[in-house]
Amino acid sequence: MTTLPENDGSLDSISIARQPIVDAHKSIVAYELFNRSRSAHEHSTASDLSVALNAVAQSGAPLWNSQHDLFLNTVPQGLRGDHWDFLPTKNTVVKVRHLPG
Repeated sequence: MTTLPENDGSLDSISIARQPIVDAHKSIVAYELFNRSRSAHEHSTASDLSVALNAVAQSGAPLWNSQHDLFLNTVPQGLRGDHWDFLPTKNTVVKVRHLPG
């Protein structure tokens, strides 16, 4: 069971930014995914993670076959659940952001 918000239709029109991360030689070594959707729903790191995971799941071969690392942002609560099971652990870097309070 996943702890992320369910798709309430707000994911039907999403915009994902894929930012390349380069090394000193300007070779791409990784990508970071960001939610750039504009909606009436509140943005949070958890919702950004949900959108990013959906983008990875729907992208098919390009992200699966990539030799580059993939950076995803989440909050501690986003670490629970089975939504991580389909990501390739070798190339996935999870950045956990601590929220104030």
